[in-house]
Amino acid sequence: MELGWAVLSPIPPPNQISRQVGSVLVLYNETDDCLSTIQEHWKAKAYQVDSLCMNQIDWKQHNDAISLKKEIDRILGSDQIFQGMIWLHPKVTESKEGLDRSGDVWLQKALIFTGAIKTRLASDSRIMYVAQGYGKLGSGQNIEFQVANGLSALAKTVQAEWPETHGRFIDIHQDFDSVQFTNIVWQEWNDPNLSRNQVGWDQNHQRWEFERILHTPQFTQQELALSPRVWLVSGGAKGVTADCLLALAKHSPDTFILLGRSALEEEPAWAFKVLNEELKEAALEEFKSKGEKVTPKLLNQALKQIQSTREINQTILKLEELGSTAVYVQADISDQAAFGRNIKPIIKQLGPITGFIHGAGVLADRKLEQKSIQEFELVYGTKIHGFRNIWKELDHSTLTHVSLFSSGAGFFGNPGQSDYAIANETMNQIAWDLQRLHPHIKVISYNWGPWDGGMVDENLKKLFHQRGVQVIPREEGARIFAETAVKNDQLPSPVFVIGNDIRGKDSPVSSTSWEETIPLKLEDNTLFKDHSIGGVPVLPATYALSLLLGASEDHYPGYKVQKFQNFKVLQGLRFDEQISNYFTIKGSVISESRDVFSISISLQSADKKKSLVKQHYHIEVSLAADSTKPYRQAATNDWGPSNFEAYENGTLFHENYFKVLSASSNAKTEISSFDVNLPEVPIEKIKNWVGNQFAPLLLDAGLQAMLVKGREIMKLPSLPLSIDSGSFLAPLRSSKYKIQIENEKLSGTSQLLADLVFLDESNYCVLRFEGVAVTFSEKLEPMFQIKSKG
Repeated sequence: MELGWAVLSPIPPPNQISRQVGSVLVLYNETDDCLSTIQEHWKAKAYQVDSLCMNQIDWKQHNDAISLKKEIDRILGSDQIFQGMIWLHPKVTESKEGLDRSGDVWLQKALIFTGAIKTRLASDSRIMYVAQGYGKLGSGQNIEFQVANGLSALAKTVQAEWPETHGRFIDIHQDFDSVQFTNIVWQEWNDPNLSRNQVGWDQNHQRWEFERILHTPQFTQQELALSPRVWLVSGGAKGVTADCLLALAKHSPDTFILLGRSALEEEPAWAFKVLNEELKEAALEEFKSKGEKVTPKLLNQALKQIQSTREINQTILKLEELGSTAVYVQADISDQAAFGRNIKPIIKQLGPITGFIHGAGVLADRKLEQKSIQEFELVYGTKIHGFRNIWKELDHSTLTHVSLFSSGAGFFGNPGQSDYAIANETMNQIAWDLQRLHPHIKVISYNWGPWDGGMVDENLKKLFHQRGVQVIPREEGARIFAETAVKNDQLPSPVFVIGNDIRGKDSPVSSTSWEETIPLKLEDNTLFKDHSIGGVPVLPATYALSLLLGASEDHYPGYKVQKFQNFKVLQGLRFDEQISNYFTIKGSVISESRDVFSISISLQSADKKKSLVKQHYHIEVSLAADSTKPYRQAATNDWGPSNFEAYENGTLFHENYFKVLSASSNAKTEISSFDVNLPEVPIEKIKNWVGNQFAPLLLDAGLQAMLVKGREIMKLPSLPLSIDSGSFLAPLRSSKYKIQIENEKLSGTSQLLADLVFLDESNYCVLRFEGVAVTFSEKLEPMFQIKSKG
């Protein structure tokens, strides 16, 4: 079972592709000052721009997307087809902790408008929801709650339901002027990476996204707060939430106040001691004996009431058998005043609430183009308004735990569940907000995947299996909840994702060739000043390798790099006066099978003075749907530049952050094993590679090891030439590694060939390079020496 935590991670600015030019529809608020700039910019790029002020729509006249579509057709007039839509979300000032409902209505409007516009979208279209917040998707420090971040779930659901439409939510810092704002929106419009559905841009022009870090917490024995605890639980008497409470009660005999809508009623005599599976037949007999006409609705109501009462009583009985105290309170959490009247005497009787578990939720699955306001209010209201009403009645000073039941539908998106996804992503935003404002409370938002049993019957379970979606065993899910809820451990974030992407596998691979442009400027990547040859900064080959590997994943959502082969340095990239600063990455499919396909990908530039195309790097990459994705390594050590003698004697020209290599302690005369100690490079030094999943600095350490070995054998300096193949075997997420050189041999007098094995601290092989070639040259001697003396 995958356990992941949503962590805000820096990402590079988007590469750019040339999209098909057509028409774009911009939805704006009458006070928005960015509209005219967006219109001018898109028109300058040959787009036709149509705009629609949100106030032109009589929202009160529409209950669903179907009704709204008729008015949109009337306002727009023609049958214009759009390449995309840009929703400029109104600025909404929220009160602390987002307890106001002033922003909710715009989530609702965005939802039904999206469904209404479907028939006017071209294939390969895009919908972009743009909000002016603080640029960190609600997770930054000292940031007011922004309910607009719930639109990220809508963007994900758009793409899940309409595979030919890309959905993206963009959180742009509110201090940007209209020109800066428009430039960012344009960059996101042309981003080739269609797997990215939510991004933020902070005031420093740094780009961010949520990364799911797979992580199993190492729990301590100490619990947060001593028993007895008093838990207030919404939706807690039945289903999955009840399973979780029973697992929690095994840890300690706490008190549970169970909130539910259902009334606890005495069973009618005809149902007494009748098994659940026999209830329907008994009910029909009862209606028949009384001569009453029975309808399916009436029958279902009678059965549902009895089964609900039985399940609630069974939960209470099981909790009491575990030594806990359980009290059921019938309460409508959508009515704050009524809820307050019901709960206050209970709290007075049982003591202050120390833990709050919000498990309430309902579904109303329907496609986007069929969604209604009533469904949104039911689904979103139960989850979000229900939370707000309960929260306002609690004494926050006594709380030590808050556990929110969210869903993978919010984190990943899910077809048919747009309103449910928005509600659960808003729940995640609430978790960030509570953690920030109440640091004494342990807050976790559980983004559950589908649970076994209940709504997931055997047929649905089989379908999930075919789609590669993990189904959570009830006992396992309950155990995970109980352990994470009360154990005193350090968690990466308050947003916990249990299970994998519930949307399943992605669409088939497109065989169309592609190309994208990317700016590579030394001022954006000053790290490379530490990688200079003859006084000129040079792009490390492994950074080019990582760039090409990342671009390959951008163009094939759902597929990850499995291995690469035939990586060649054709003409190294020097940051000198000849550099054009803008480069082209080209890719094309060269072979394809059922689960794996290969592409050819290259990096080239135009000579600044001669306008000639230069080929710099080339590689062939194999991608697979189920391949393990490398992780961005996290530096956890106290790092300082290595004093390895190879950095001082002219063998290696690397400086500062590149000085990561040292000889293993057991090395004797011949060195074939090296230790690697990686730093955390500041994001401002590495703009085009920030957050790179392929650990280019670790890969560079491998090539450094080859240069050391080459000097040992030939007494000459060398540079990397090519790599026959490389395989990623495990996540790259550490800061300490060991590199071993194997099977080294000379090829003539100018090349050394060898294999590289990368081991983690447990001596587990995480990466392997085969056929690494470096080339020797006496001409390099003075250039290396210049750097070592400088």
